[in-house]
Amino acid sequence: MSSFDSTGILIGKHGDTQCCLLPDKANRHGLITGATGTGKTITLQSLAEGFSRMGVPVETINKIVRTSRQMLNEIGRE
Repeated sequence: MSSFDSTGILIGKHGDTQCCLLPDKANRHGLITGATGTGKTITLQSLAEGFSRMGVPVETINKIVRTSRQMLNEIGRE
């Protein structure tokens, strides 16, 4: 199955069970977070490809967020 078909954008699969995002349930903005190796990049690629195939413009921003320890050091609270 491609990342988009008539049932929506495939966002998850376990065995024969598939989870799809239906186009009418998608929001204008999204946030994908998670630890290293949890599938963020693959998830974003699938969503972007699916929306693009539907003709929806896609823009992604990769914001590198500092750890809370770094931020606390910078403001002098650690």
